[in-house]
Amino acid sequence: MNIQNMVTGLLTVAVIGGIGLKALNVMEKNNSYLSVKGLSDRNVVADCAIWKITVTTEANTIKEAQEKMNKDMEIVTKFLKKEGVTDAEVTDTYSKTRDKFYYGSDRENTRTKRFDLKGKIKIRTNDINKVRAIKSKFSQLQEQGININDEVKYIYTKIDQLRIEMLQEAAKDSENRARKIAETLGAKITGLRNFASGKFSISAEDAPTTSDNEWHQEYSLNKRLRVVVTSAFNLRN
Repeated sequence: MNIQNMVTGLLTVAVIGGIGLKALNVMEKNNSYLSVKGLSDRNVVADCAIWKITVTTEANTIKEAQEKMNKDMEIVTKFLKKEGVTDAEVTDTYSKTRDKFYYGSDRENTRTKRFDLKGKIKIRTNDINKVRAIKSKFSQLQEQGININDEVKYIYTKIDQLRIEMLQEAAKDSENRARKIAETLGAKITGLRNFASGKFSISAEDAPTTSDNEWHQEYSLNKRLRVVVTSAFNLRN
């Protein structure tokens, strides 16, 4: 049986080794090839946290709001330093004022304070355990009447170091799959015909592999790195 007849039979197989056969094309007798996918998949733990803390206060005058904000921010800053946050880890601090009456919706609502101030503290640290420990103590600040909330994004900083290594793994995986298919055909791989790297994706470790929503990986401490490549190999009887 020649390669073309054997390939015709194999085309009825939808999935090979969990990755699937992207294409198995037969050209003229001396130009036969097959195209397969290769995968590299790793689970990693984030090694950096970007922590944004927001302190909110309301008052009927700018002066009252600013005085309350200054007091609250001083308390929060002292609290963070006491818990081990260093000056070098604090990358930015700023405040934002909003006149709610100016926007109209609260003009007639006398129960609402006119001015809304938000104080922001941005922290970048490699000590993720410290961040999680401090967050668990925020109730101490809330008990003092401070309106505080926060957001933490977790980053894995060594992705660039892994990218080439994972591409090599995926390429090797595609070659191994191609050799197995070639053996089934009674053929041999004679060389690489074409190579294409797919998207390098980062997702939450527990996210479905079919999910396209990767934005939430930023909030996940445990992440999955994944790259798929497509390699085409020449075949010979």
